[in-house]
Amino acid sequence: MIKSNFLASIQKIIDKLDTNTLKNVLLEIIEENDNLKNFFNSMKEAVIVFDDDFNIYFFNKMAVKILEIKNKIMPLTKLDDIIKDEYFLNLIKKSIENKEKLDNFEYHLDFSSKIYISVSLHPFVQKGKITGNILVIEDISENIENKNRLRQAESLAALTTISAGIAHEIKNPLGAISLHIQLMETELKKDKNLSENINYSLNIVKEEINRLNNIIDDYLMTVRPLNSQLILVDLNKFLDSFIDFIKPELSSFNIKIIKDYKELPEVWLDEKYFRQALLNLIKNSVQAIKVNGEITVKSYKKNNYVFINIIDNGQGIPVEDQSKIFDPYFTTKSTGTGLGLTIVYKIIKDHKGIITFSSNNGETVFSIRLPLSFIKEGLIEYSGESNGQ
Repeated sequence: MIKSNFLASIQKIIDKLDTNTLKNVLLEIIEENDNLKNFFNSMKEAVIVFDDDFNIYFFNKMAVKILEIKNKIMPLTKLDDIIKDEYFLNLIKKSIENKEKLDNFEYHLDFSSKIYISVSLHPFVQKGKITGNILVIEDISENIENKNRLRQAESLAALTTISAGIAHEIKNPLGAISLHIQLMETELKKDKNLSENINYSLNIVKEEINRLNNIIDDYLMTVRPLNSQLILVDLNKFLDSFIDFIKPELSSFNIKIIKDYKELPEVWLDEKYFRQALLNLIKNSVQAIKVNGEITVKSYKKNNYVFINIIDNGQGIPVEDQSKIFDPYFTTKSTGTGLGLTIVYKIIKDHKGIITFSSNNGETVFSIRLPLSFIKEGLIEYSGESNGQ
């Protein structure tokens, strides 16, 4: 590495150096400059260096990726030319103008791909003076997703300890009430003069008992092990059958169902539970759609995974709700338990899968990723390598 005192010495005697010596010094400087560029371009953080007038000196490859920079750096290229998020740009400028510290500030960038970033701002010092700023940006999307998954897991654990006992205790008296209602009906049928009002009231009681039983069943599903029985399933046939099953109901809501898949591989599923997960997602889509409804079931294979996407053109999920939709009890509807997506999350997790979603511009996509490779005994994910045993 070229040391600063070496360059200072060269400056003093530059007029006395011969052509070959100058050439060697220049080549060494060029090589050193390339090494510095390679160093910055190898960093996982984006680095942007600019002066006090926001003219850019340098940005690395990660900056191009995170900020989706399409234009090349030219003389007098401004920070405004490469940061298109107006709020983010103003935040940086105000921090500089007000001399406010910006250290690991988290922000959500909404470009072609939504990412979470951590932003830090440092002074750029030359010859003992601050002549500009160094902006460092790190993509922390994976960390945020891991935190959300951990929070969801913790919520499920808390739900298990609280709800299992309560649900069990409620279900017992409901069973007793239902039995005595049946006995009352049997006795009342002997009286031909029984009024219609009593019959109507009994039917209402039975409906409410059934509704409460369904709610309890949902609670119990979220807190008890599923004990899924995974078998190899022809995914084409499974999805065809599922769509045929839901099509009549969707038609009654004037919602068009679209199939977007062709030759799919076999995949490990518990058909009963996985069908319920898809039904819950479809139910959510139906409730989100207002007019001219379309729901697309899209599936494809990519590397060692198969993806199943449920896409609708409904009103979408508000940004402020998006981090909470898999949480138990969370709902924006006037009816419902808020457990539908919690159950989906649990079923997909039990299938060794991952569920993610995006919602913007009138389109909501729930994407399920399932692994293709398992060892049948124990259903352990398998990379394809053998240890020779």
